[in-house]
Amino acid sequence: DLADYHELTDNPQLVPDWDYSHNTAGGGLISTVDDLLTFGRAMRSPGLLNKASIDLIWTRPQMAGVLSPMSFGWFPRVGGGRISANGSNAGVQASLTVWKETDLVVAVLANSWGRGSRSGELMDDGPEGLVGHLSAVCGVR
Repeated sequence: DLADYHELTDNPQLVPDWDYSHNTAGGGLISTVDDLLTFGRAMRSPGLLNKASIDLIWTRPQMAGVLSPMSFGWFPRVGGGRISANGSNAGVQASLTVWKETDLVVAVLANSWGRGSRSGELMDDGPEGLVGHLSAVCGVR
């Protein structure tokens, strides 16, 4: 029943053992919030990547007249100004959001996922989500 999907639970459940070896994109990757913040800052100016590569990441590509929501693994915000990337597997979530015109980079790592978990909502654009709240407080979109 979807009606109770967002209810918090007082009875968290252990995620079953999971073999991530098939998942080459993130299955064996271990990171920290500091690592993600450093990586996010590198997406703002040349250094790790050249300017042309950074510009491609920040631009939503158009193919056959259709504007793609994703650019090289990132989701550039419509209208520009912000990129984000996120992912999850059973028991883990990660999200990284980078603002272009300010020194604001937000990384969230959580070891919760699925039914009863609210961690995915942290990076929501809405007024209750972390990204939406920070955007409003900092005056950036």
